[in-house]
Amino acid sequence: MKTCKHCGNVVDDDVLICIHCGFEIPEEEKEKPKLIKVETQSTTDLIDFPILSFALGILSLIIPIYLFSILAIKLSKRPAKPSFIPLSKLGNIFGYIGLFISTIFIGFIVYLFLK
Repeated sequence: MKTCKHCGNVVDDDVLICIHCGFEIPEEEKEKPKLIKVETQSTTDLIDFPILSFALGILSLIIPIYLFSILAIKLSKRPAKPSFIPLSKLGNIFGYIGLFISTIFIGFIVYLFLK
C-alpha cells in the first residue's frame, strides 16, 4: 500500500493515479518505515550499581572511610532491576551505618590527638 502525497489517502501498490484526488503517484515511490530513536539504559548498569552499592556498604562497615559510605549511598539511589532492589537497599543501609561508624572513628582519633 502506498500513500498519496497530495491528499494523504492510502492507495494500492499497482495504482499510478490516486483514485481520491487524481494526483499522479510515481512508480518508485514507496512508503518507508520511520525509525524511532529510543533511549535505553544499559542493562549492565541496572545490575552493576546495586552490586557495587552492596559491596561498598559492606566495605564501609569493615574499613571506616567516608568515601566508601558515600559511594554506597549514592549508588543505591540509581535505577536497578527489580531483583536487585533489595541488594541496593542493603547497600544504602550499610552505607549509612558505615558513615556513622566513620564519624565515631574520626571523632575518636581527634579525641586521642587532642588529649
